[in-house]
Amino acid sequence: MVITGAVTALLGFGLGGCAGSAATSESGQAGGVRSLTSQESEALAISRFTNYDDGVRQVDATIPDGPDTWRVHGWFDYREGRGYATLWADGAATAAALLLWSDQYLLSHDGSGVSAGELPPLPVPGSPSLLADEDPAWVPTTYAADEFTPHVALRIIASLGADRPDNPLLLQQSDALRLGTEKLDGVELDVFAGPRPADSATDMAASPNTESATIRYWLDPQGHMHRVEMRLGNAWGSVDLADAATDPEIPDPTH
Repeated sequence: MVITGAVTALLGFGLGGCAGSAATSESGQAGGVRSLTSQESEALAISRFTNYDDGVRQVDATIPDGPDTWRVHGWFDYREGRGYATLWADGAATAAALLLWSDQYLLSHDGSGVSAGELPPLPVPGSPSLLADEDPAWVPTTYAADEFTPHVALRIIASLGADRPDNPLLLQQSDALRLGTEKLDGVELDVFAGPRPADSATDMAASPNTESATIRYWLDPQGHMHRVEMRLGNAWGSVDLADAATDPEIPDPTH
């Protein structure tokens, strides 16, 4: 799966070198900030592969966008690399759109018949396609991460899976940090700040600058992601990931 631009800068995974810092959660984790142990680096290294291995996961995202907040509720199939979700603005009664997306494409469909907060309808309506005029109800959109914060968040969600583990040794040698532990829905999880790319390096001998992280992960000891927080401009967005109660068939619009 290709990770580009702002998404690469946020994730830090898969890079030859990492440096910099990480952030303390605003949720009040237990335990002090420290470097990763070998066991923790293994858990972080397999976390994206675990999503890939699980296949379909339910995703629930909160995306701050200036004075507005967008919500995304649906599924992402990390084995196939595409998602399907309802998008709505906080406080709205109905959905703004249905979304079908990967890290490479984004299509939207009128969502006025879907209540805000609902999972999108199944089966997926119509015949979404990137081919011209195949189904005009599905409108392709070019990603514009510099202009639209939700575009950054959608591509990050799409990039939380990988078909192989990351390198745990590189992660342990990077500036990735364990921030502490926190309970989420009754489950105690380790909270990590992911590494920053090498081009944002700072003095590794200095104390960790916990204010400059770009992404944080809530993982169980087996490396399953339960929550990811991502810095979007001056605010933090989040996505909660859970086992999917259904196995939706998400069509491939490139065919």
